[in-house]
Amino acid sequence: MKDHDIYVFDFDGTLFDTLESLYPTFRYGFDAIGMKVTDKEIEEFTHHSLEETIVMKGIPEKDIELFMNKILEALDIDEFLKMIKPFPEVVEVLAELKKRGKRIAIMSNNNTAHIHKTLRILEFPVEFDVVVGGDMSPRPKPYPDPLFVAFDKMGVSDASKAVYVGDSLQDGETARAAGIDGVVVDRWHRYEKVTGEKCYDLRALIEE
Repeated sequence: MKDHDIYVFDFDGTLFDTLESLYPTFRYGFDAIGMKVTDKEIEEFTHHSLEETIVMKGIPEKDIELFMNKILEALDIDEFLKMIKPFPEVVEVLAELKKRGKRIAIMSNNNTAHIHKTLRILEFPVEFDVVVGGDMSPRPKPYPDPLFVAFDKMGVSDASKAVYVGDSLQDGETARAAGIDGVVVDRWHRYEKVTGEKCYDLRALIEE
């Protein structure tokens, strides 16, 4: 796979298996406003921002603030956080990239403080150059704005040798919108066509 100088990663489904924690998290939010949600719906919501989830589910305007507050509250419940696990190859791949002198970052629609807390609670052994959550940009993915925030915080003026790595079609579109390379990690072989390159786990990033 093509070599890059800067590797920016999505959080959920790319570096970390967060799905088990998101089932109770979304139910916590929907229960608060008296709405039911299926596992399949939750799995779809994980690939979208909260704003998009609200539209997709048709949450009444009067309930939006409560829903969002409850989701943010649930994201940081220790019991749920401890359900999150890095995918098996993640630490090895990130450590190897750093060994090769690459810069690594996280850019996610998730909340920045939540990502930092997750890394802290899990005692994640690899340090990132920057962590940019959806709250740090006026427009979330698939707009390129959060990537530009990440590059700005890294002091990167030329992102031509950067790549964005994510697990959804939206992530490939985000990379394209930013004018950089993209890699979609299709762990469950769901996508026939993607924007940019595709792999099945992150080891492909360090293969010669």
